[in-house]
Amino acid sequence: MHPVEKGVVLNVSEYAKRELTRHRELSRFFNNRRWGHRVALQDVHDLNEQDLKESIRHYANSPEGPYCQGRLDLYHEVCDLFGCLLRDGLCEKGYELDESFLTNEEIYLIMLKASHNKIPNKEMALEVLRSSENTARQRRSDLRDGVRIGDMCVQADFGYGGAFESSVHPIMLPLNLSEVYVMLVALKKYEFACGEGDPHAMLAARLANMAYGELSDYAKKKLADRLSEAGYVFRSEEPAFRDDMHGSAEWIKFEKSGVRVSVELDEGQTLVGVIAGVGRRRGSEPGDRRPGLTLRLDDGSEISVPWSQVVSIEKAEG
Repeated sequence: MHPVEKGVVLNVSEYAKRELTRHRELSRFFNNRRWGHRVALQDVHDLNEQDLKESIRHYANSPEGPYCQGRLDLYHEVCDLFGCLLRDGLCEKGYELDESFLTNEEIYLIMLKASHNKIPNKEMALEVLRSSENTARQRRSDLRDGVRIGDMCVQADFGYGGAFESSVHPIMLPLNLSEVYVMLVALKKYEFACGEGDPHAMLAARLANMAYGELSDYAKKKLADRLSEAGYVFRSEEPAFRDDMHGSAEWIKFEKSGVRVSVELDEGQTLVGVIAGVGRRRGSEPGDRRPGLTLRLDDGSEISVPWSQVVSIEKAEG
């Protein structure tokens, strides 16, 4: 687009629509009567850029603002807008990451999610964070050393080419107490249904313990009677990231990825196939389902064994 000429009356909203290919989230901001409508009508030649930035911050962090991917889209569109304004001499400074409405924790979350697609540092800086490569590199270094996101500790190495060996998926949910109760009961019921030795039970217990540990004393007191009545016990579990590259967690990884595995049983027998059953095995009678492992062998047949007989599961060669 050509720079805005003097004498051409153009407000900020009109300018954004003219200059930007993508402006969906910005348009929603400009249409917001509480935060955006007033600044949208400012003449671009008489722009109060600090007022615009502060209005965007208030809107973005309000209940009316965007959520999840929408926040990153808004950030990108605001960066593009101020880039155009700066190019045309209509503002003094662009929109910087460290001064944006994105919180420090949120920036780390954005990086973690973007890295699921094996993204190199340059692309992370220019396309995701809209920052310098040094800024992206420093934040990657922070994640390698460990950062706190809420009560969680996330320590992750991006590795060669910007990809994780075991990807990180922080989930933060603003739940009411009824939702917390349902989540805890569902996890404990699943844990008990899986049976002893089942890796699904171990992960369900870990999830329940981490969630319970996040609760306030008030919430624990409110739920104590019903959870105790059901026989549910929770133990201390630090909400820190663990990869799924080792032990029973790796068994779940093999299951979800559908790779061929070699299963060693306690009697020395080795079975090779794909894990087919999720925490249940077939009994001798129709409809009989028991805790265990069901493996689909290379010939298409299936065999089920109890978890107590499983010694190890490894990725099969070939």
